[in-house]
Amino acid sequence: LTMTAAIDYGSFNDRGSLEDNATHSSSSRPSSSAALTYISIGSAIFASILLFLSPSTTHQLPLLKMMAQQTTTDNNLIPDPSAYPHRLFIKRTNTTIPILGFPSVALARLSDPTQQPLANRAVHHAVEDLQIGYFDVAPEYGDGVAQERLGPALKPYRDNVFLAAKTMFRTEEGSKQDLENTLRALQTDHLDLYQFHSISTQDDVDTILGPKGAMKTFQKAKAEGKIHAIGFSAHSEPMAIQMIQSGLVDTCMFPINFVSYHYGGGGEGGFDAA
Repeated sequence: LTMTAAIDYGSFNDRGSLEDNATHSSSSRPSSSAALTYISIGSAIFASILLFLSPSTTHQLPLLKMMAQQTTTDNNLIPDPSAYPHRLFIKRTNTTIPILGFPSVALARLSDPTQQPLANRAVHHAVEDLQIGYFDVAPEYGDGVAQERLGPALKPYRDNVFLAAKTMFRTEEGSKQDLENTLRALQTDHLDLYQFHSISTQDDVDTILGPKGAMKTFQKAKAEGKIHAIGFSAHSEPMAIQMIQSGLVDTCMFPINFVSYHYGGGGEGGFDAA
């Protein structure tokens, strides 16, 4: 099992735990109790896309573009799989991903459907100019807006990129419908990785692994080819360890930074478990 180091844009409260900086307008979706964004793997590409989306800043970041150009080989694949170093991500299938990923949460700000062309240009910039081949998204990013914008934008490149998504639903029934909605929004018939989003409590773990839990949806979808790997994201190290020790997951996405590792009670134990 591979643990992914991720960038976290949450904040710590006075008890040393992560506070959510997300608000969700839909009462039909479970709300996240963890930080909004933990997009693998680089804050630099996050900044690049945010700058690209900003009306006042339309230039590309020269450094990232230079990196892509310097490491790109002459082939016909877009994005070029050799543009960036890769790391082993899913050991069971020997799956690797590039060390930089696209932060699809940035698309959540494009709530007006007429802004789809801007999302298209952002993804085109990431794939064609920066050779980014790893995309991560969740329904909680903009109450579904991010995945609705990402789907059409990514469609021309879908076969050549690694696409990961998440669900906040913990039950079999809820997660089944959420998966179908995500596949529809992303305009794809499968996800390379599907993750339980923001596991934070013992109840989360117990429900997911219970007799009518979301794990059943994940396992069935995997058998049907709708998802290729099972993972989760978490901000609670004890809960992350329990999920790892279940033996039913392929990946763990956990926030790794100086503050969380040394003061937030997360890091070392999760690495040991993984």
